[in-house]
Amino acid sequence: MCGTRYACNLRGLARIKEILVENHKGFKDKEPTVQDLEAWAADAEYSMDVHGVSSIEIKAFESVRDKIETFDLDANCFDRL
Repeated sequence: MCGTRYACNLRGLARIKEILVENHKGFKDKEPTVQDLEAWAADAEYSMDVHGVSSIEIKAFESVRDKIETFDLDANCFDRL
């Protein structure tokens, strides 16, 4: 672990929402809920806490392109706790 904890901020939640709406089959016809965004943010925060870089991964069967896709989130998507 890096020792520093991070929390996804509003910019990060907006970026996650954008990624999901554009790339996830489950969100092509409906907006992600707050709970959906918080769940994806928790994965991104864990990645940032442990590795110091953050990305989210959409599985192939969930992706609009039917392949595994990884999307990086910039450091400005997080606040240091």
